[in-house]
Amino acid sequence: MEEKGTSPATIEIEHIQAWLLLAVHEFMFVDFRRGWISAGRAFRLIQLDCFRNIDASNNATASQASWVDTEQKRRTFWMAYCLDRFVNLRCGSPLTFDEQSMIRLPAPEPAFENDQPVLTGYLADAMASQDASTTSHFTECIVVATMCGRILSYQHQLSSTYAAPTQDILHRYTGIDTILMQRMEVFSLKYAPALQDADPMLMFIGMMWRTAVLFLSQSMERVTPPDEMGSFLGSKLARCSASAVQEVVGLMGKLSCLNWFKVHPLTPIPLSLCAELIASHHGNESPDEKLPVIRELMRGLASFNNLGQGLYSYPW
Repeated sequence: MEEKGTSPATIEIEHIQAWLLLAVHEFMFVDFRRGWISAGRAFRLIQLDCFRNIDASNNATASQASWVDTEQKRRTFWMAYCLDRFVNLRCGSPLTFDEQSMIRLPAPEPAFENDQPVLTGYLADAMASQDASTTSHFTECIVVATMCGRILSYQHQLSSTYAAPTQDILHRYTGIDTILMQRMEVFSLKYAPALQDADPMLMFIGMMWRTAVLFLSQSMERVTPPDEMGSFLGSKLARCSASAVQEVVGLMGKLSCLNWFKVHPLTPIPLSLCAELIASHHGNESPDEKLPVIRELMRGLASFNNLGQGLYSYPW
């Protein structure tokens, strides 16, 4: 892969896909640093604008071959987008890709597998939608990744705030929290607990939703003055954190019943982040009952996946 040219004219989609697959392999079986370097190479190739115009036309009657090529590019971009947001939520780095992308969402799996052209919407449509019937596994993964990106950007804003939260910060929190809860409910409506328990991808998405709630609530708690923690906002944050912890520990208990080879490769991200958040929580509830469950899972997963090792710890 090193010898191949990297100008926009010579980049092939398979080249980018290879770097992304290598990144996932290195996350799992080598170490975080190697995997993140390989992912960065894929990101840089995508940023050379080779995908800029793939959806410039609204032609819904494109030939089958043309649609398949375009869909391959879409799916490659969105895989990189999700990887960027999930890993950066864990390591605290700035995001690579802008969510205001004019690339259509990937087609549903049956359409892609059967080479059946369909015209999909854009990310903004999915974020605003409350229709549970129109989503797919991949789209839900993209939506939760987008929320993780928004929450990370908000956490960066909070980190630069040295006084009590301003009205602007509180207003932004309310906006993020509202969309977060609405979209998590849409996910839960379409994918009942029994479906989530039977599908490692859905289980991972469910864990990321709860991790996002926990991350947002505790980030806000840490900048809320102690004398305001008894207020409506303080009580809401405490309830959200407690509920998210309870739900994510429940999901982790179900995760332990899966064959480790079927577990989503990025599962150490929510596991390790939840462990860190629970251990550093400044509330009244002791983390002693929760942490052993997570740490036991992480020890079991470590035999098959190195991603949980060497990850960044937030300076809570």
